[in-house]
Amino acid sequence: MNLDWLWNNAMLIVLIVPIIGAFLIAAVMKWSKKIADYIAIGATLVNLLIIIAMALRFDFNSGSFQYEWYAPWLPNLGINFHFGVDGIGMVLLILTGIICFLAAWSSLYHIPEDKNRPLYFIVYLLFSVGILGTFISLNLIIFYLFWELVLPTMMLLIGWWGPHPEKARHAAIKFFIFTFVGSIFMLLGFIYLYMMSPIHTFEMIELAQSGIPTHAQVFAFGLIFIGLAVKLPLFPLHTWLPDAHVEAPAPVSVLLAGLLLKMGGYGFVRMAWIIPHGFTGLLWIYLPIAVISGVYAAIVAMGQDNFKRLVAYTSINHMSYVFFGIVAATYAIINGIGHDYIQFAIIGSVFEMFAHGVAIGLMFLMAGVLLNHIGTYHISELGGLGKATPRIAVLIIFGSLAVFGLPGLIVFAAEVQVFIGALSIFISANMLWTLVILLAPCIIVGTYLWAIRRLIMSEETPIVKEAKDLSIRETMPYIAFSLLIILFGILPGIITSYMTTTVVNQFLRSW
Repeated sequence: MNLDWLWNNAMLIVLIVPIIGAFLIAAVMKWSKKIADYIAIGATLVNLLIIIAMALRFDFNSGSFQYEWYAPWLPNLGINFHFGVDGIGMVLLILTGIICFLAAWSSLYHIPEDKNRPLYFIVYLLFSVGILGTFISLNLIIFYLFWELVLPTMMLLIGWWGPHPEKARHAAIKFFIFTFVGSIFMLLGFIYLYMMSPIHTFEMIELAQSGIPTHAQVFAFGLIFIGLAVKLPLFPLHTWLPDAHVEAPAPVSVLLAGLLLKMGGYGFVRMAWIIPHGFTGLLWIYLPIAVISGVYAAIVAMGQDNFKRLVAYTSINHMSYVFFGIVAATYAIINGIGHDYIQFAIIGSVFEMFAHGVAIGLMFLMAGVLLNHIGTYHISELGGLGKATPRIAVLIIFGSLAVFGLPGLIVFAAEVQVFIGALSIFISANMLWTLVILLAPCIIVGTYLWAIRRLIMSEETPIVKEAKDLSIRETMPYIAFSLLIILFGILPGIITSYMTTTVVNQFLRSW
């Protein structure tokens, strides 16, 4: 069988599979809800297998984009359906395949059938189309179209299926307003780049090579930064996130933290390639924001009694490291310093996104388990889990160790690269004040150890005594997350090796 057609159209296929799945669910949902469940999980599994096949066939020696697919749309304006992945895009595509499948699987235990689960899966699959399209688009306008598709689908997932309907609708609207307004600024930045580019195009590859004037890069990035910073999110544009997480059902929180936030980080990485001077032009703004976001989120996380809100602030903390690493790398590239550390900073930042998506996914699912099995997120009401629900307790302890960066687990492998790369660059530039960001992981460690003490090791509270532990069947998706945390913590090179040649080709070629 000739597989050339499959590989030549792989980008299109991964977009079409969830769309077909959504149509099939719509066709059968009135007759069999169980078949609708199987179709949803099957569609995400098929996409995961296709992505794994692409990853196994990926050429590690090529720094260019692979699996490219192109179709003109408005060629006179430089707007075309242009898809493809380099090493950075491949990593995020792998993450998307993993998260979409495991979150769909866990939805069987978190989304009741009487809340119209087939319709939930239709919206879920359409959300996955937006995420996939964002990570594979090589044209800024097409990137923006998929970026926007994510907004209404996520709003529905939060507002319609959140456990507290009135609060969920409020959080969903707040999410939509923040992210939609931010995306308008981002679109204006893209249009400005088109106007200032010598070749007038929205094609990323051509823009990166077009020699956009420095002042235009600075202004364009100022606009684009707003949209990306809302999505990542960074302080002070983060206030939509804790409410959205608390009111979203657990699998939707996994999508929100594991994938949606990564859109912002991915956008920053692409802008560092296309308009690197944009980062350094206003470094005195962007760098303090990165440091403040990390430390602020860690401090606020420590003060939370709501376990899910605590995990949400941890997400803000981790995403600040992504931005910190990217800012450091662009500063080094523009100023010709720290050559040996640029790869650490960029690869570490992208791997931080991957690691966070896997580790935080487990923690949000465990927050959902607390609500479903015990009836509350509040730590003060949840003492004694170690005695009453040992399976829940073990998974919470393991997830906490992963999230705060225990050596040997996935997050440590990411953060050590970010901090070594970024801080080495800033120390060589005599910016010693950036060491303040190291307070953040120390606070996060204390926060989770204190949470474990209160949740697991204290005396049983009345509602915990009546709690029912997880069944073996229900633990399966959580065990899958745990195994990935261990695998990629011990062997991070499985993921980071995809990025080495891409980083050299896009960021270090001039050296």
